[in-house]
Amino acid sequence: MTGSLSHATDDDDDDLPDAVRQAEAAVAALAQNFTEWMRTDLENALAALAKAVESQPDNAEHVREIHEICHNIKGQGGSFGYDLITDVGGSLCNYVHDNGSASERKLKVVEAHLTAIKFILDRDIQGDGGPVGEQLRAKLRGLTESID
Repeated sequence: MTGSLSHATDDDDDDLPDAVRQAEAAVAALAQNFTEWMRTDLENALAALAKAVESQPDNAEHVREIHEICHNIKGQGGSFGYDLITDVGGSLCNYVHDNGSASERKLKVVEAHLTAIKFILDRDIQGDGGPVGEQLRAKLRGLTESID
């Protein structure tokens, strides 16, 4: 068929502008550090959670901090092939979106989300996580719907 697109070949890399190759290399380099960044974000979120538990019932400041951290987690996961982390981070972000104080029960749901992120990182679960990812999403969805 005249004018149809052909399948990409290895020679197609020669047609890429240098700027595109440099951008792809930069993204690949960033991806190598992604899990390290996520672990730092996770540690910071766990520290904020501990402060939220200690400062009940006036813990809105620490809940806001958790929201900011999980907003970053939500935004970064999919960019580096960790869609499940994006989903869990998004669930947590939505759960604490009002930035008000959180009860002990609500903080347990926050903890469950952070434990899920640690699980994903420890097992290097990329993409959507398959059946394990769906089970994890369902469990967190059940928790967020039952505890407010």
